[in-house]
Amino acid sequence: ENPGALWVTRGNHETPEMHAQYGFSAELKDKYINGVDRVNKAFCGWFSALPIAHVVDSRVFVVHGGVPKKRDATVAEINALDRDSDRPSGMLYHMLWSD
Repeated sequence: ENPGALWVTRGNHETPEMHAQYGFSAELKDKYINGVDRVNKAFCGWFSALPIAHVVDSRVFVVHGGVPKKRDATVAEINALDRDSDRPSGMLYHMLWSD
């Protein structure tokens, strides 16, 4: 139906802590000498706004890591998760890190 559509899902490295640990912050400093703080803040805002999961055609669940251990989790429960945590736990942890 939408062959040109691109779906972006948040993964486990889209946090400021992971940026620093795996070189993303350093690369931004190299490429954006002037205004690096503004660019980094923009990326952090974009990454934190990415959806944790997608439901495609009401039947396919797409997530970076793995399905939650709580097999009967609802979309409402997923939407209610604290997405801004730098150290996710529980259901959010599994959906981001179980890859």
